[in-house]
Amino acid sequence: ESEAVQDSETDQQAIAGETYTYQDMTITIPASWEGKFIIKENENGEDGFSFMQKASYEKEEGMGFLFGFYKSKDMVDESTGADQLAYTDDYAYYVQEPTDVTCWYEDETIVEEYGEMMKAKKAVEESLVIEAENVRYDAKEYVFLMGGSNQLEKDIHDAAVYAFSSDWEGLPNALMEAMALGLPVISTDC
Repeated sequence: ESEAVQDSETDQQAIAGETYTYQDMTITIPASWEGKFIIKENENGEDGFSFMQKASYEKEEGMGFLFGFYKSKDMVDESTGADQLAYTDDYAYYVQEPTDVTCWYEDETIVEEYGEMMKAKKAVEESLVIEAENVRYDAKEYVFLMGGSNQLEKDIHDAAVYAFSSDWEGLPNALMEAMALGLPVISTDC
């Protein structure tokens, strides 16, 4: 029999091995996670939910972030650990993972459990079902948000289009460099 794990702050219940739904997103929670996770909703102003490793979270609130599923009306910056999974006319849906150590690293058992739980990320991602109109799960075929780069002069040659979203620029050098390379440009009226 599965144990329901309840987060007292958001009063959300989820059972390992079953599905969990937040608004229009449904995922399947790995059965191997029984008794090992907490779900946090709308953390840090994000519209979505996060999985936390229970053992780390109980040591220190906020520790144990495994990954989370979110939606946004804005573009998602991949340099923050976000990876776009799907989109509709209104939202980009993405998974975000930590960019730094987030488990209680002073206990080897907790670190090992955290590592095992992270191995399920891909399976959980693949279980995502979005109940919305015109959902497209092929975002990666069309859009690659590269985030920061230490070798932009090399990376930009692989681009199919250059998007420049600055609200204001005196002299937009980056935009002019992209145009000089012959890239199609999408820009605000900066």
